[in-house]
Amino acid sequence: MIKFKLYLVILIIFMVILIILNSTMIKFTKSPELKRGINLGNMFESPWGEGTIESGDNPNLFKDEYVKIIKNYGFDFVRLPVAFSIYADVEAPYKIEDGLFNKIDYVINLFLNNGLTVILDLHGYDEINFNKDPRYNPMRDPSNPQYNPSIANEVDVNVLPRINRKIDILKEKERFKGIWLQIANHYKNYEKVLLFELLNEPSVDINLYNKLIKDTISIIRNTGSNNKNRDIVVSPTWYSTEWGLLKYLDIPKNDKHIIGTFHLYNPFDFTHQGFTWAAIKDPKAKYSWEETEENTKEIKKIMNEANAWSKKTGLKVLMGEFGAGQFADMNSRVAWTNYVARLAEKNGFVWAYWDFCTQSFGFYNRSTNAYHSEIYKALFPNK
Repeated sequence: MIKFKLYLVILIIFMVILIILNSTMIKFTKSPELKRGINLGNMFESPWGEGTIESGDNPNLFKDEYVKIIKNYGFDFVRLPVAFSIYADVEAPYKIEDGLFNKIDYVINLFLNNGLTVILDLHGYDEINFNKDPRYNPMRDPSNPQYNPSIANEVDVNVLPRINRKIDILKEKERFKGIWLQIANHYKNYEKVLLFELLNEPSVDINLYNKLIKDTISIIRNTGSNNKNRDIVVSPTWYSTEWGLLKYLDIPKNDKHIIGTFHLYNPFDFTHQGFTWAAIKDPKAKYSWEETEENTKEIKKIMNEANAWSKKTGLKVLMGEFGAGQFADMNSRVAWTNYVARLAEKNGFVWAYWDFCTQSFGFYNRSTNAYHSEIYKALFPNK
């Protein structure tokens, strides 16, 4: 009888241990609950000449101490833009340089080990976004509302000096898929607190793009392991803005591990005032912003469209970028940032502020090693 009771106690203890382990495993492998994040802008995408990972001449290069700074300020995830296409061969199998993976692995692991989620974003893929073929780039098609004569008349080499070759978009989409096959295989055993974002601000034809994202999602899923149900972030075309609208996305119907994303910089002349590189009416003009019915009308429209898409599909929405630049007055920046963040939260959206420490939009001043308290209060009003 005593032996029986002892066996029973041992069995119960064993079952409790199994339950605890199983519960822990479920918590560890389920998709993360994202709330408030920040972009690590101009650190690893570098398409505009700020510097490269190898040269070290980019003043925004990543520093280890940023991880705890970001966590301590209350962000629970980071969006990590990486220009994999810069470091991938032009010809098949489009090998990505090992040195890039080593660097990105190090950064991702730092964040994950400190309890933050990472969205790995394929950023700066200008071979696709600035392709010359008017059939596949709305800005080069005179019949499209997004036609832009200044871009349509560019010479045969691409817009950016680093892409000194002619682009065949139909071949480039194979390169895109080849790059993602490598990324997916490299990270397939990472836990689901690492998310993938297929392409930042795409601007290709919607039919080509929908086929491309479907193919790429299938490639990622077929690599197996945690990629079978890892969350994948997908953007509408036409720069992730209201022109693209999530409703035009054609994504796999039964895949519930897709997150739709959009970027919000409206009104663009306000958020990008003073930047000569931005396509605004007058870079020298000054614009202020306050919460009025007229000023919020377009923002509400964009949010409502995203909300309707979320309800129809049952999928989550990420506002992957938003921010007002350094040349806007601080009172306007604070008012706009607070309004946009609160409206996103009201709609149930996750958000990621652009960005952490660039001079143009940064939340954190890398020169003084201090955050902008006004922007912080706009993002986190209850802290």
